[in-house]
Amino acid sequence: MGKSGAGAPKLIVVDSTDQRLARDLRSSRLVIIVFHRPACSHCVQLFDLLPSCTGELEGMLKVLRADVTSCLRSAAYNKVRVTPTALLVKDGIVVERIEGAVPKTELLSAINKAFRA
Repeated sequence: MGKSGAGAPKLIVVDSTDQRLARDLRSSRLVIIVFHRPACSHCVQLFDLLPSCTGELEGMLKVLRADVTSCLRSAAYNKVRVTPTALLVKDGIVVERIEGAVPKTELLSAINKAFRA
């Protein structure tokens, strides 16, 4: 997988709302929803790891960033108790869930497992 720096893969992260999340969850491709808080250092760490974990999968997945303070309904529905919480959703079903700060190997494993689901 790619490394940070000039040659790092590009990852488009879309800021989301409750309404957008409801629509995007119906996607047939893998969707990664990261529930976060703006001042959360572990959330920043997760967003820094994502490009190197998803670089080879460009175009095969969508990453949504959901601020728990503005996506209250979605956070409550998905039982988000800690930030960051990443939900890996395929065909509208949560196939993997990651809570808190995790090492890159665990994030990669979850993404690969979600693709095989």
